[in-house]
Amino acid sequence: MRSDAAAPFDILVPSAGIQRYGRVVGVHRDRGALLGQQFRDSLADAARRTGHERDPPVMLAHLWILAYDKRCRQERWCPVTLTERFLITGGLGCIGAWTVRRLLAEGAGVVTYDLPGDPHRLRLILDDDQLARATRINGDVTDLAAIERVIADHQITHIVHLAGMQLPLVRADPIRGVQVNAVGTTVIFEAVRRHRDQVRGLAYASSAAVWGPRSAYRPGRLTSADVPVPVSLYGVTKLANEGTARVYWVEHQLASVGLRPYVVYGPGRDQGVTSFPSKAMLAAAVGRSYAIELGGPVGMELADDIAAMFIRAARATADGTVQDAVAGDVGGPSAGMPEIVAAIEAAAPWAAGKITLAGDIGPNLPEVSGEAVAAALGGFAFTPLAEGVAATIELFRAAAASGRIDVERALASPVPAKVP
Repeated sequence: MRSDAAAPFDILVPSAGIQRYGRVVGVHRDRGALLGQQFRDSLADAARRTGHERDPPVMLAHLWILAYDKRCRQERWCPVTLTERFLITGGLGCIGAWTVRRLLAEGAGVVTYDLPGDPHRLRLILDDDQLARATRINGDVTDLAAIERVIADHQITHIVHLAGMQLPLVRADPIRGVQVNAVGTTVIFEAVRRHRDQVRGLAYASSAAVWGPRSAYRPGRLTSADVPVPVSLYGVTKLANEGTARVYWVEHQLASVGLRPYVVYGPGRDQGVTSFPSKAMLAAAVGRSYAIELGGPVGMELADDIAAMFIRAARATADGTVQDAVAGDVGGPSAGMPEIVAAIEAAAPWAAGKITLAGDIGPNLPEVSGEAVAAALGGFAFTPLAEGVAATIELFRAAAASGRIDVERALASPVPAKVP
């Protein structure tokens, strides 16, 4: 059967019924495409139950079908898709690579958008078949027209916006840093606003760098009641992005979730001043010495856990769970540097004495809680530090043995020289 309709089909399910229906019924937006028999059958069945059985279901310009679940009797309805299509900006980065990995494992469509570069982090954690299933597009996140083309051409339904320049890179090139981090994020919000009939889910990366130094605050874990006072231009751009999200909610009712990771660790974490613990884990895996130049205690958050949170956040804005501009700290488990070294030595006893502490060039941020994010998304069980460190070292060992990681590049200093 062929569709000549100019408008998309929208199928709605109760927001609490997403888990049950999200892979069964959905929105079809490919004009002129042949629908699969399973989708046609579910569409026809829903049409009968809603009084549209006399209409040719595939040729309707707009058919709003309410898939009824007796367990989900509520008035709030939200759109879901037969096949989710995620756009991951910054998909070549550490969190981006783990987000791609999780989504591919779930069967979702994945498109990454980055400046041209070597997908070495993707190769580190994906096999060749998985890598081939992700569509990779080169582009600049500040290019609104290019982002809009990707959204339209690839039928994007959710965006996880991770593209950005980290603290050392912003410090080295502040003008470009503001363009990428602040203007690029505004581009993403504007693109979603223009395509909100199609793009339903939006999550973006903020950072714990929105906070000032530990000495500027009261003792104890900070909450959403405390006022962020960033002391780096990188942190300023991240806080500005949270303001941008708030404006798009107030003016356009565009919901979003901004997550502030703290010290993300795991395979692929090889850039930024908080990458020292991950580099130490790699060094231990290959039997080398390494000095961690970071203070503590800090929130230690496994990259795979953070990827899962970003995916949950994007889906929460799509299904109506979040109807606001939420931004907050992730609130992962806190650990001091000696505790991290002990976890490394427990997972790699051959590295005992080789991983040391050598001062602190890090941001010396305060401890934070994740109550705002937990209230919006629900609780999250973080991987215990010992388990995450052991899994990281095991993957690093396997990758080094198989040649899937350039150890020298991964262990290079995370702090670049000043750009002329």
